[in-house]
Amino acid sequence: TKKATLEQLERLCADRKDDELQLALKQSRFEDLRAFLGALGVKVRSKAYAGYRNKEDHVQLLTEVLQRKVA
Repeated sequence: TKKATLEQLERLCADRKDDELQLALKQSRFEDLRAFLGALGVKVRSKAYAGYRNKEDHVQLLTEVLQRKVA
């Protein structure tokens, strides 16, 4: 599978293509999810995000951040 870019994820979110967005996020590597969050200004290593440990947590967090950004 081709690696998703942050721009593609933002477009999916803006276009309300939620199923496609979730699929793209779930197919992304954990490291890429963390990099996307960092690029969006989310400091995932900070105490505020200590509860976000696994890939599913990061998918959920990134979904929320993207939805806020395009709102």
